[in-house]
This record gives sequence, structure tokens and C-alpha cells, in this order.
Amino acid sequence: MGSVVDELLQLCEQVQPFVVVMGTKGHTNFERTIFGSNTLTAIKKLHWPVIGVPPGKEYGEGIKKIGLACDFKDVTETTPAGAIKDLVKEFNGELHVINVDYDNQQFAPETPEQSVLLHTMLEELNPQYHFIQHKDIEDGINEFAEKNNLDLIIAIPKKHKLLEGLFKKSSTKQLVFESHVPVMCVHE
Repeated sequence: MGSVVDELLQLCEQVQPFVVVMGTKGHTNFERTIFGSNTLTAIKKLHWPVIGVPPGKEYGEGIKKIGLACDFKDVTETTPAGAIKDLVKEFNGELHVINVDYDNQQFAPETPEQSVLLHTMLEELNPQYHFIQHKDIEDGINEFAEKNNLDLIIAIPKKHKLLEGLFKKSSTKQLVFESHVPVMCVHE
């Protein structure tokens, strides 16, 4: 018996799961620390998608509205289009691509070209695009998800540099641990 994540890794290599689902919070501070640490470590170390589910989340109708958080940077190289398509098709869901402008620039110079590339990759899903202005990326995504009744948010941690940036303590707390919507991390 090893650590939770080491055991998960070994099990995943044997069964090749579609996705790994983990809780994001326990009832006590100790459980929150353990589950939070295991969930983040699993997201960083596993090659399979990991869904962090907040406490009390239930699906009556299933996963129908799926949000994809996108920064429109190097989309061809970093977007796991196959995994996203498989998920959306599996649940017969609708895809909402969400981009948050946190520095009030409207969009970066490369955004139009990158959005066309992403749209080409995902066009069979007929995605809807939402460009949001908010001073905080994670809060903007969470507010959009709650306001629009999303059932799942997809985040793509990019390389180690973004992975560390995305999973800083404050970002983790906001995106994964404070969201009322499950967050699925899929690696590029």
C-alpha cells in the first residue's frame, strides 16, 4: 500500500478509466486537507481526466451543460480536443467555451486566430462562446457557471508552469474547492 495517488495511478494503468472522480472537501478540516491534497496531486500526476466534485453535488438530469475554460493560447498544441469531444458526446451535452478578460484588454492580439483554430477543432459540437470581463479569472468562471447552470467545468492545466500557476493555493481554493460546479482537469 502506497499513497492514495500512487495507488490510483497503479489502478488507472490497469483499468484505463474514462475519468477519475474525486471529492474536493471533507467534513472536517483534516478531511478537507487530505481530500484536497489528494485531489490536487491526482490532477497533477494522473494522465487521465480528474473530476473534482464539491460536497453535496447531485445530478438529477445528468451532465448536459459543459463549460470549457479557455485562454486562447496555443490552442492547437494544448487543447485535448478528442477528450473534450468524447465527453460532450457521451453525455449528449452542449459546450460553452468561456474566456475571462481579467486585465480589461478586450482580447489579446492572437485571440481571433486562436478562437478560429479552436472552433475548427470543436465545430462538430457547435460550441457557444462567452467572453467575460472580470478582475479574477477563477471567480469569473465560477460566477458564469453558476449563473448559467453549468453541470461541469473543464480546465486544461498547461505544462508545469501553468499547472503551478493554476493550482496556487488561492487559485485552487477559488476554482476547484470553492466551486459549486464539478471541475474536470484534462491534460493537454
